[in-house]
Amino acid sequence: MHLPPIGQLPSLKYLQVQGATNVTEIGPELLGCYLGNLTPNEAVAFPKLEVLVIKDMPNWEEWSFVEGDEQVPRMQLLPCVKEVSVVHCPKLRGLPRQLGQEASKLEAVYIKGANCLKTVDDLPFLSREFVISKCEGLERISNLPQVRELHLHGCPNLRCVDEVVNFELLCLDACMKDNPGGWVNRLLEQGRRRLGDDLDVYMLTPS
Repeated sequence: MHLPPIGQLPSLKYLQVQGATNVTEIGPELLGCYLGNLTPNEAVAFPKLEVLVIKDMPNWEEWSFVEGDEQVPRMQLLPCVKEVSVVHCPKLRGLPRQLGQEASKLEAVYIKGANCLKTVDDLPFLSREFVISKCEGLERISNLPQVRELHLHGCPNLRCVDEVVNFELLCLDACMKDNPGGWVNRLLEQGRRRLGDDLDVYMLTPS
């Protein structure tokens, strides 16, 4: 029903959680400490973790590192994380706010088959690659100011891509060209104003 408190494992670099079918929430228990009573050694959660993979979690709905609107003023979260993958988690409704606030070395985010995910926003440190596919409920992507590669596939209800200002490569399904809200053309115009012919664009036809 709950994941173990593993956030204090000092040498853990790779974590994959797969097939935990009874888990509906991932919360602060994963950090392995109580936020209100931290010792100096507990001031960092997942101190060496670089890659986090969560997949095949059919009933997982909520993901947070804190309760409610609580802040994390005395703790570092995921200071070394470079890659986060979420695969085949159809009921997940959102990414934790702290992923954008705390994961300052984040390079790549991969999301596939999260049909209840409506928005992905506020990942200011994400620097290399954002790949999202087969997320039918996705409506908005915003505030990915440093990301250089955007790969968007199988997101028929995506209506807005905003504050993504430094991308150099855009890869889309060809059918998304006729998207609601006209965001594809705006994104292409924005990229071509910055990079001209150096902008890499790929329109993929369904196989």
